[in-house]
Amino acid sequence: MRTQQRNQPSTGSDSVLRLSCPQSWKEMTQEQLQLTLRLMAEGCKGVELRTRLLIHFTGLTIHKKSGFGWQCSVNGRPCLLKTWQVQSMIKQLEYVDSHEEMDVRLESVQGFKAVDIWLHKVPFKNYLIMEKYYQLYIGDPKPEYLVKLAGLLYNDGIRQLDATEELAVILWYGSVKHRFARIFHHFFRTTDGQAVKPVAWVEQMNAQIRALTGGDVTKEKTIYAIDCWRALTELDAKAAEVQEMKRKYPKNN
Repeated sequence: MRTQQRNQPSTGSDSVLRLSCPQSWKEMTQEQLQLTLRLMAEGCKGVELRTRLLIHFTGLTIHKKSGFGWQCSVNGRPCLLKTWQVQSMIKQLEYVDSHEEMDVRLESVQGFKAVDIWLHKVPFKNYLIMEKYYQLYIGDPKPEYLVKLAGLLYNDGIRQLDATEELAVILWYGSVKHRFARIFHHFFRTTDGQAVKPVAWVEQMNAQIRALTGGDVTKEKTIYAIDCWRALTELDAKAAEVQEMKRKYPKNN
């Protein structure tokens, strides 16, 4: 772990045993991410989750607790960890308790490769359908909605997800929504500055399409095909214009 030398566990000699753990979601390897998601899907959380991850990430084997601390070994190399040292290392894994800014996702599920992590080059129509299934799942958490969402994030050949894969899909898309809300903050907020509340997906989709086409149905096919980032950028600009008009002419609203 990235701790000062005085925090390093003792090996019973003058040498120092350095333990290494990812310091953020983004630093995790795919294997580490898979393990973390599996433990979370099994209901592991909080201190228990961080402790188990510490053991897995560092390769620690804990033998017993004594009055001097925890007698452990790493790859057969003995070491003594004080309780405060363990607590310090576990604290550095607190980022796993927050999922909004994961900045990472499983690169493949069932052999199918994921789209761009932030949905760059994803057609606007696909984004709208993703949002549809996400909203449906939030309102009624049926596995089939996540399978449909996974089909758009990975491949429509996916027919079923296990618990780890389900969690991976919902956390990934949730982190995408969090980033979109921050980047396109005019569009993803109400006039009082609060986050947009979930609405019926049909109403939401139709409103976004009308805003981009100006009511011209002949433009819908073109709108569906453009990059969702380009579409959301335009929607955000339109929302900013509306908010500015309301600010300048409050009596007309």
